[in-house]
Amino acid sequence: MDRRINGLSIVGIIMLFVSLGHLIPMLVERGDIWWTPKQLALSLGEAEGRVRIYLRDEPIEDRLEKGCLYVVNEEGNRQKVGRDDVRLRLNNWDRRRASLLTSAI
Repeated sequence: MDRRINGLSIVGIIMLFVSLGHLIPMLVERGDIWWTPKQLALSLGEAEGRVRIYLRDEPIEDRLEKGCLYVVNEEGNRQKVGRDDVRLRLNNWDRRRASLLTSAI
């Protein structure tokens, strides 16, 4: 019996290895390293389309505008929290995983 591999089989094997080359990083990469770096944390305005934060069923932006959020420092003094005080770090692992899957396909 002749056991030659035809061209279509070779192309299929190559495509399998290329796809695995794109999928393996998704399986072995750590998902907790894709957070926005602390020094590049987003303000509320910059993250408006990606996240909405609520405090007791009210958007945090409304509470900040009313001036009813305070932080207590080490001495026990209260200070109002402003929009510039709130920074957000986002986990971008879902976007990274989607790009890996897209390139694998």
